[in-house]
Amino acid sequence: SKVTYRITQVIPYPVAKAGKHFILYENYLFELRRYMYYYQSQQQVDFSSDSGKRQLEAYKPKAMERVVQDAYVKELAEKHGIRVSSSEAADAVSLLRAQNMLQTNKDLESVTKRFYDWSIGDLERELRQELLAQKVAAALDAEAVKKANDVVKQLQNGADFSQLASQYSDDAATKGNGGVY
Repeated sequence: SKVTYRITQVIPYPVAKAGKHFILYENYLFELRRYMYYYQSQQQVDFSSDSGKRQLEAYKPKAMERVVQDAYVKELAEKHGIRVSSSEAADAVSLLRAQNMLQTNKDLESVTKRFYDWSIGDLERELRQELLAQKVAAALDAEAVKKANDVVKQLQNGADFSQLASQYSDDAATKGNGGVY
């Protein structure tokens, strides 16, 4: 019998830049492979058909957008000193396993392999990114709340609203007008 080996080497060249981070082609391909595997194995989409080709072409910019967003999340996380620890990632894997009533990580890996062709390591990579995005959003919201509370205190102490609006507003249309349209 004949055995065929397929060697795939991905050249780590950038396909986009998000802030100061370059997005590697490998990350883009990881997202595309996940999408394609799921739709081929679970939805029986034939990507060699005309409709399958159109579906894949429509998804390619969405895949790129997703990896760009992930890069921005990583940049914001670095800027704010936010990290996801190994134990947090392991806890997320355990929680996912428990939520899906799977007894072992081997069971979870089997399900993950069937739906996305991922290893536990691939799943953990995805969960880490999701946890990082959640932490960044929470940190940024906390900063916005603190900033808003500081402005409210200044107003309560008699500060001029139009001056504060000019100083703190994010709205370019009203910032120069003291908060008035």
